[in-house]
Amino acid sequence: MASGQDLMAARQWAGQLDCHVTLSGKEHDTATDERGRPIERTAVVMKVEKLRDGFPPAPIRVVIESVKDEDGRTVSLAVRSDGPVQSARSQEHAELSEAIYVALKDGPLKHGHLVGRRYTRQGGGPRLQDGHEVDGR
Repeated sequence: MASGQDLMAARQWAGQLDCHVTLSGKEHDTATDERGRPIERTAVVMKVEKLRDGFPPAPIRVVIESVKDEDGRTVSLAVRSDGPVQSARSQEHAELSEAIYVALKDGPLKHGHLVGRRYTRQGGGPRLQDGHEVDGR
């Protein structure tokens, strides 16, 4: 088979998958355990790009930790989830949604409530960056 045909076959095979998972990014650090053996930790973001029978879950941070002996052989290997990853953009969307909700509680939403403003969360509820509380007026 020519390389072009191989690529087309791979695309077709990938298209038929029920679930497509990707790992991206890479944080890596090394430490030592109580016996002086090296512990290597690698963190990646796992995304479910395609899930045929449902809505894909939020991306999660996965940590892979391995301990090796003095000969370089793997003594233990652990994989754990550090929970969902929330991007700065999705955090902004959540804060904006909360500000809209708060503003709508007291009546119709006015143009000046949201346009061109950024929100921060300080104490009790969302606030504009200039410190004014979002109160629906």
